[in-house]
Amino acid sequence: GYAPGSPFSGFRLRFDEMGTPAWSSTSPPFPMLYWLILVLVVGFTGFGMYLIWRDVRRELAVADMKSQFAASVSHELKTPLTAIRMFAEALAMGVRSEPEAQREYLRTIISESERLSRLLGNVLDFSKIEQGTRTYRFEPVSLEAVVRDAAKAMAFALGQKGFDLRIEADPGLPSQRADKDALEQAVLNLLDNAMKYSGRSREIRLR
Repeated sequence: GYAPGSPFSGFRLRFDEMGTPAWSSTSPPFPMLYWLILVLVVGFTGFGMYLIWRDVRRELAVADMKSQFAASVSHELKTPLTAIRMFAEALAMGVRSEPEAQREYLRTIISESERLSRLLGNVLDFSKIEQGTRTYRFEPVSLEAVVRDAAKAMAFALGQKGFDLRIEADPGLPSQRADKDALEQAVLNLLDNAMKYSGRSREIRLR
């Protein structure tokens, strides 16, 4: 043993050697375990930051889409409202007393009112789809009948702007299980876009 010296004279210290435990010899060295934990922490932190960045980016994109949608809807609603007010005021002031002119004004008011109803229906559908509450009624539907009904609803607006709509439907088309109103709304939107973006062309073909 070792003599600790004064004031512990007469005492001796003895240190027994301790063997290395079996589990210690099989465990990884401390630096390796430290780096492994560090890599896991950094990896989980980076993955979490990526998820947050993705969610924030998605929310910003949705907010931008909503802003553009609101601006587009506001612009679209003003057009039929302006036409309705203009022709209604013209009728009230008796600008055109001819019966045919009055009927033309009234047809324009009815057409623009229907267009306004379609726009509002689109807004409501958009809201329902976003909330996941939009429901569809599937039943056998004639696709040609859907197209004809949509063309009939747009006939006055097409005629006012000088468009010639040509419908081509293959004979004997089988009926399909679908939501008639949703399909017709889709065709109406396509026809409305065709009117907006046809440039100088005045022929629209729906096949």
